[in-house]
Amino acid sequence: MKSRILTDSTFKYMKHIEGHESLPPLNIWGVLLRCLNDQDFVTIRDSNIYLNVMFSPASNSILNVTVPSGAKVISFDYNYLSLIPEAERVAILLHEYGHAFNPTMKGDEGEFVADDFAISHGYGESLRTSLLNSIQVKPDLFDKPITHQRISRIN
Repeated sequence: MKSRILTDSTFKYMKHIEGHESLPPLNIWGVLLRCLNDQDFVTIRDSNIYLNVMFSPASNSILNVTVPSGAKVISFDYNYLSLIPEAERVAILLHEYGHAFNPTMKGDEGEFVADDFAISHGYGESLRTSLLNSIQVKPDLFDKPITHQRISRIN
């Protein structure tokens, strides 16, 4: 069994915004906690990476912690995530962690690095499915060469 370096101070990065109480039905916390490794938690802590739950079409949040200057905040829409399968939810959040872990990577390379983070944690196929579904649902945003390149890299 993997060791866990979860303490009150590291767990705050996962659950720090009001509204997180409604996340258990999405089963996000448990799955993320199981697929992230100790080094991921160290990076989350050392890089000040936080999750921010929002509720579409707009919402506000009350911070339960002081977010340091330069912190990276991954915002996600609870309502959108509630409409997609659990594995796709986790793949999307892992992809966003990939961006936060590699803030200097931009453009296409940034997308590939973020995808690789999700893939390295076992969520490549779920990410691929999410991208394919996104092309169908929102072609104006996702039916682009970069999306097709990302999909072909995962195959």
